[in-house]
Amino acid sequence: MAEVVTWAGLLAQGVELAQASRALPASEEGDRWRASVAPLIECQALRIALASLGRLPREDRPLARDLAATTLRGAATTLDEVWRGHPMPEAILEIAEDAKRALDQSAYAGLRMMRLRADRPPIFLPAMPGIEAFAAAAVERRGTLAAMAPGTLVLPGSPIAWWCGGEDPADARALADLVEVGDEAGPLQVYRQLDDAGRFVGDLLADLDALPPGMPLLVPRVLDGEPIGGPPRAEGAWREMQERGLAGRDPSTLPLRRLEPGEQP
Repeated sequence: MAEVVTWAGLLAQGVELAQASRALPASEEGDRWRASVAPLIECQALRIALASLGRLPREDRPLARDLAATTLRGAATTLDEVWRGHPMPEAILEIAEDAKRALDQSAYAGLRMMRLRADRPPIFLPAMPGIEAFAAAAVERRGTLAAMAPGTLVLPGSPIAWWCGGEDPADARALADLVEVGDEAGPLQVYRQLDDAGRFVGDLLADLDALPPGMPLLVPRVLDGEPIGGPPRAEGAWREMQERGLAGRDPSTLPLRRLEPGEQP
């Protein structure tokens, strides 16, 4: 039912836009608005369809994103041609930007996340061969992956890795007594908060576009099949750095807090 309502709403918006365009005066500006109706409806349709991309089988998502990207480029080209030499109205720019943002976010369709169980104590993350195997295969299957490096101090409830575009890494089963894996609406980053002396004071969980101060712990490895990060830090040296950051403090006293949308870090 939700999908029917969504597409019915889209159709209603498109009909309203088309009806409004017929009422525009016969002028150069009115002609430009009328010529913008079709590409704007395409942008709206893409935005809504891409929001449900995770419902498609994994193997069908790359082609769907490619088709969406081609359609969006065509719509953007048409709008540029229609408004060439004239300032494009903010309303049109906003609709086109919303569609572009939805296309960018579609790389995270079907995202899965591994977290340290909330009832477990903090741990220094062990090596995860399943995550490394996922990273190696993600390019071919256009997967996406971000993961903490082995040796990272992980607080209870904290994300350890997230991915899409493939089966769950074997670590999800091998570490089942420590971690839980489930669907997630979108990607997150964990920022290690430090005091002026460089000592750990807690972790902050935030959306990728929040960019609060702190040391990001989830290392981007692959985005939609494109390698974007090198191998993780050497486990021994990275763990030593984590231990120095604790400065003798009991890690179980460190808080993990979620930065809420719109909240200033």
